[in-house]
Amino acid sequence: MCDAALKQAYQAGEPTLSLARIKLACQEVMSFQSSVYQVASAKPPVPKLSYLSSALGGIALAVVLAWQLPPQLDRVMQHYFPLPEVVPPTEQRVFPQALRSALLNATSSEHALETLYAVWGYQASVLEQFCQTQADAVLWCEEQTGDWSTLQTYDLPAVLTLMMDDVPTYAVLYRLTGDQAELLVGGERYRIARQWLEPLWNGQFSLLWQASFSRTLKQGMQGADVALLESKLAQVLGEPERPREQFDKDLSRKVELFQRWQNMHVDGIAGRQTLRRLELLTQQQAPSLKEEG
Repeated sequence: MCDAALKQAYQAGEPTLSLARIKLACQEVMSFQSSVYQVASAKPPVPKLSYLSSALGGIALAVVLAWQLPPQLDRVMQHYFPLPEVVPPTEQRVFPQALRSALLNATSSEHALETLYAVWGYQASVLEQFCQTQADAVLWCEEQTGDWSTLQTYDLPAVLTLMMDDVPTYAVLYRLTGDQAELLVGGERYRIARQWLEPLWNGQFSLLWQASFSRTLKQGMQGADVALLESKLAQVLGEPERPREQFDKDLSRKVELFQRWQNMHVDGIAGRQTLRRLELLTQQQAPSLKEEG
């Protein structure tokens, strides 16, 4: 009878068993049994009380089935006809359209360098817009390659060379805080997650710095620039500063220590590359990539 009730409910598309459905199944089973097991001999009369007891028993069985079968039916249906997995909607993340349009129009490296000079408070000449520096220039321009940690170490705004749809574009990196970057493009300021820039940037950048040295410095020399070298080395190495203008053996030792730290050729001579690296790490009153305040 249980099987008949489940079968009828499934055929009728009913998710749960009703009392009427169970009664109908009982009738179907009983009628089938009465037609199969009929005998020719006459049966003795059955008291009406027996019919009443059978009817009450059938009703009780129907109530029990109506109470217990729906959970079982649900488990059977879930096993053979599982519902499709509900996938929560995911947020569609795309590159900001406003910045994308601005970058596609920012194909001039000269305009980007002009913006970078403006960040420093200077107006770039035509020569400076091409990252060409004169000997007496206040700011020096240089093209380099590196990564985000390089830029964070220098802590200076830079022009990033980006590739957007296979087209070189240029943006000024104005701020770099954690995983967020701020760009200056086309006279507008954009804030964007750094992960969006990583596929576009191959490490090329241009930056400016204040130049303080005009000659190579080595042991035996003296002057104000030697005293400045002593001061800057003491700053980056964390050693006490000695106010003296004589390039002695101890200052040569400090130069060698700095060169080892920066993975440079170690000779104790403060040449162009050593001085440039030292100046990049000790800029005074320069714009910073960090948030103000």
